[in-house]
Amino acid sequence: MGIKPTIFLIFILNIIACRYDNLQDYTDCAEFDIQPSVIGPLYGETEIQFKAPFINPNNDSEFVYIFYDKITEMSSLEIYNYSTGEKKVLLENDVWDVSQPNWGINNKIAFNKANQIYWISSEGSDLRQLDNDYRSCYPEWINADSTLVFTNYWLEPGNQYHGDIEHMYETSLSAEGTLIDSFTITYNGGSYGLPLGTYNNTNRLFACIQNLNGNGEFTLDLIDIKNKIIINSVQLPNVENKSICCIQWHPNGQDIFFSQWYGNLYKYNLASNTTSIVLESCDSRWYNKFSLSADGNKMVAEKVNNTFDGLTIWQTSEIVLMNSDGSGEVIILQ
Repeated sequence: MGIKPTIFLIFILNIIACRYDNLQDYTDCAEFDIQPSVIGPLYGETEIQFKAPFINPNNDSEFVYIFYDKITEMSSLEIYNYSTGEKKVLLENDVWDVSQPNWGINNKIAFNKANQIYWISSEGSDLRQLDNDYRSCYPEWINADSTLVFTNYWLEPGNQYHGDIEHMYETSLSAEGTLIDSFTITYNGGSYGLPLGTYNNTNRLFACIQNLNGNGEFTLDLIDIKNKIIINSVQLPNVENKSICCIQWHPNGQDIFFSQWYGNLYKYNLASNTTSIVLESCDSRWYNKFSLSADGNKMVAEKVNNTFDGLTIWQTSEIVLMNSDGSGEVIILQ
């Protein structure tokens, strides 16, 4: 008995579709033919961007992110639930993506706006500015006690004896917004300002990555915040010489994830002192800011897709969901 023409056609179309899907998988990563130049390629962003997601620690189907419309130059702080498809706009006014929003177990979301740290409740109420220093960034909730920490930065103008001096210190606030502590860590006779890093919610160890001499030798430092001392510093071999974008402790307290600008997303394991690549980058895509779920099984990430027109690399950010080992990636917002 022969195959009916309609069934045969459907069969052929399914094969073509399957091959096309596989082709997409293989062509997800492309290399650009960038000619040597004194200034290198230019970089720009396309019209619509979905950036800097952070998972709700009380509900891993929900995350906060920054929406950016390049046409209107408007950015907003928004919440999206990928199980229900519900979207909620919390704030529509100059939300900055320099710092990743951070969602605490008390349902307050800390974020950066016009070089200052604010918080707002997940319901859109209680908007509050938390500081007024020259520049503040990198808010992070320590969920063990609902403490908010962030880095303050200011510049002391130079004089005839020395040039400008940069100051960085870490501020801690209670869940009510009152000041708990503000400090700068010092060691070896010098000032150790706290850069981009992440807190372990169990023991309050602060993990940060340094590249002090700019030669590609990165060190990961663990800082005991209570005693204000570095308790461990290790070199991270085989890491690209690119800027750090995001650092997150895994809830297991042993793995530290970090990403680099236009580079790979890595995982460092404390017990084995090894660094591995979770997600590889290439010219056509890389992974920027990301967030791990409370159980450590899932990750949402800002995936940056790039195109090159011969002069400018155009970047488009979308938000993807995957397993924390980098497998099972699906697009959530684009």
